[in-house]
Amino acid sequence: MQILSLELENSKSYLKSTINFTAGINAIVGHNGAGKSTIVEAIGFVLFDSISYRQSDFVREDAKSATIAVTLLSSFDKRQYQVIRRCGSSNQYHIFDPDLGIRICEGKADVLAFLKEHMGVEPMVDLSTLFHDAVGVPQGTLTAAFLQTASARKGTFDTLLRVDEYRQVSNKLLEPSRLLGEQLQALEVNAADLRARLERLPLLESAIEERKKSLVSIEEKVAVHTTKLGETEQKRQRIEAKKREIEKLQKLLMQAEQRLQSLAEQKALAEKALAEATKARHLLEENRSGFETYQEANARQEELQNELQRKQTLEAEYSRLDKALSLQQAELARLQQALADSTAAQKEIESLAEAVAKQERLEEQRSLLQQEQVRLQEIERTRATLLTNQQALEDRLSTLRAQLATGEELETERTEIEKELLRLHALLPEQQQAFANFEVEAKAAKEQNVALENAATATCPVCEQTLTPEHREKILNRNRARLESMRREYAAVRQKIKEHEAVTKQLQTRQRVVDEQIRQLPRSEEVKAVEKELDTALSAIEAQDALLSGLTDLPQRMQQLNNSLASLGDPKQRVAILQTKADSLTELQSNGTNMQKQILSSQEDLSTLGVRLESFAELDDALSENRHLLQKHERSYQLVLSYRQAAESVEERSQLLKELDDKEQALATEVAEHQAQIADVEIAFDADEYQQVLQVEQTLRGDQARLEQQLAYLRQEQDRDAIEVEKLQAQKRKLTTIEEEMQEIEQKKSIIEMVRSLFRQAGPHITKSVIDQVSIEASQIFSELMSDYSRRLHWTEDYGIRLEVDGRERHFSQLSGGEQMSAALSVRLALLREMSNINIAFFDEPTTNLDETRRESLAQQILDIKGFQQLFVISHDDTFEQATDNVVRVQRIDGVSTASTAEQ
Repeated sequence: MQILSLELENSKSYLKSTINFTAGINAIVGHNGAGKSTIVEAIGFVLFDSISYRQSDFVREDAKSATIAVTLLSSFDKRQYQVIRRCGSSNQYHIFDPDLGIRICEGKADVLAFLKEHMGVEPMVDLSTLFHDAVGVPQGTLTAAFLQTASARKGTFDTLLRVDEYRQVSNKLLEPSRLLGEQLQALEVNAADLRARLERLPLLESAIEERKKSLVSIEEKVAVHTTKLGETEQKRQRIEAKKREIEKLQKLLMQAEQRLQSLAEQKALAEKALAEATKARHLLEENRSGFETYQEANARQEELQNELQRKQTLEAEYSRLDKALSLQQAELARLQQALADSTAAQKEIESLAEAVAKQERLEEQRSLLQQEQVRLQEIERTRATLLTNQQALEDRLSTLRAQLATGEELETERTEIEKELLRLHALLPEQQQAFANFEVEAKAAKEQNVALENAATATCPVCEQTLTPEHREKILNRNRARLESMRREYAAVRQKIKEHEAVTKQLQTRQRVVDEQIRQLPRSEEVKAVEKELDTALSAIEAQDALLSGLTDLPQRMQQLNNSLASLGDPKQRVAILQTKADSLTELQSNGTNMQKQILSSQEDLSTLGVRLESFAELDDALSENRHLLQKHERSYQLVLSYRQAAESVEERSQLLKELDDKEQALATEVAEHQAQIADVEIAFDADEYQQVLQVEQTLRGDQARLEQQLAYLRQEQDRDAIEVEKLQAQKRKLTTIEEEMQEIEQKKSIIEMVRSLFRQAGPHITKSVIDQVSIEASQIFSELMSDYSRRLHWTEDYGIRLEVDGRERHFSQLSGGEQMSAALSVRLALLREMSNINIAFFDEPTTNLDETRRESLAQQILDIKGFQQLFVISHDDTFEQATDNVVRVQRIDGVSTASTAEQ
């Protein structure tokens, strides 16, 4: 794989920047804090999902989201792809194919799977761990892991070498083995249960055979009893036929006797009804005269009621006409008064003609003055609006002039701020460099002290002179004194840096405020425009004042005209009112004539109705007399109505009684005949014989039922045992299947246990093999780095580093700074080659804490490393600028980092 370019947008200190890389060695150089490490972090985040802080911390302070895009050349298909990742308010992660112009996958899981395939990394490898511990070891931690204890190193490199995967596989196989054991145990329980149940199978089969013999014997007995029972049933049926005939005749006799009794009851009721009808006929004869009188009076009453209704209708019409006549007479009086008023109004209109003409002339003059008055009000409103606008323009002009006056002060302040910021920016790199020098020198002194305190040889590890106790103590005291002095100087420099950073931050904040204020200042064109508007407004006000001067006497003239109109008293309105009355004169005359005609007609109609009402004078007396007759004969009328139907049924009820007598005689004859028939049949029926037959049949049925019950029981037992035998046969087949399954599970469990044992035993051997291979590769790289093939580097099984020199071994802590850096680099590069096909690596400040000579030596050695397609070296000095294929210069100005590329 080869990284072709990196694009950063709103990422930490980068606003928007594109960085191109080449094959070979890419040097990323710049001052401390410029943003060099951000480049490595961004690549690790996008390609390896490696980040040591929250994703939101990757976003620039004034932005909502950051976008990082890495363009790479695939090791898998030799094509270019772009990996894009966005974090912050919007989170996206996808692969873009520039040739096809489409996204080919998205989402973290799919993107990382794609990257592993195209980097040549195994699917089970954790990319984040691979980057952190091999590909792009963070700044200052390259040698840290090898200075830790063995247990701490184990936690770091076990994960990288995937040592635990063998133990994890073995542990994961423990669960399937346990599950198979549980399955085997469960099957064994089932098998034991089935074997216990199958013990009954022979007994059941024997019982079924014995029961078959009993069934044959009982079935024969049932057949004999069935024949006897059939003969007995036939005899019983013949006797029961005679018995049923007797019962039938007895039933017919009982029914005839019941009908005879019912007929006697009906006859008694008929006799009673005939007596009641005869009585009713007698009452009807006695009251017939009163009934007829009531009927005549009732008919007369209906006629009188009709006459009364006609009379009431005429009375209502008379009352209506009388009321209408009164209203017509009142209306005639009103019309006569209105006619007199109309005549008087006509005369008054003629007398007001001159005054009306004068009023019209004055009103015309007032209308003209009112138009002038409206014009005056419009001029005054326009003038007031112009005055308000004039004041606003004067205020605006004053404000703009004051703002322009402050603009010069703001420009001066901004210039001073920029000078101070430039001064502080110039001081900060020197202080940071001093800060870094203190760290390097202090670490070197501490390492010397550790080496001196742990040295067991006769040669000083610092100056390679003879190491005596006095010499050791002298150098230690010198280093301690220098460390104490450096701590004070370090604190002073650190405090100055903090103070400068605080002042810089304050100045930058103030600079933004000043810039915003300057941006909001008005332009000179805006002031001129306001001045021009003000001149125009003043001219308009003068024009309105000239118009007002010609209308000063308008209120006085309007008052005089209103007084003249008031003195007239509004004759036009009076004439209008009178004219309404005068205009109705002709109509009033016509209406009066018509009303007189209507009154004469109404009087004639009332006279006619009076004559008609006189014919109803005796109606009330006739109604009273007729009501008296109705009351007198009402009882006779009601009695006739009540008994008339009964009286009319005398002949009918006499005929019914005669018919009932005939039926009674016929039924008496039928009863006698039934009694004689019963006596004849009873002679042929023997009750004792019938009882004997019933007893024999009952005995036979009891025996038959007992035999059938035995037969049903035996058959039920036979069926039940047959079902159970069938179930046991199925369980026998199931037992065979279970035993075969148990044998198969035992074989699987044995294989899994064997595989577990192999993985458990193979893990340490494979790990040792990997460590040995890495150790050989690391020793080769170390020799190339140091340009010395006489020394041999060993990476031990506890992940420590030892250096063999002239047959003597030195631990990692005993090595010099340059040796430690080279040894750590060698092991990590060898690991990278061994664990993946990735042929790129990042070295973040590899020469930290080295003096100039060692720094240049190590730099040259790194540049000579072979076998990697692309190397990235990050440094704050110019050590790596020589002999590199591509130099990326990073600088940070006003909080914004930029990167420029220059191929060598």
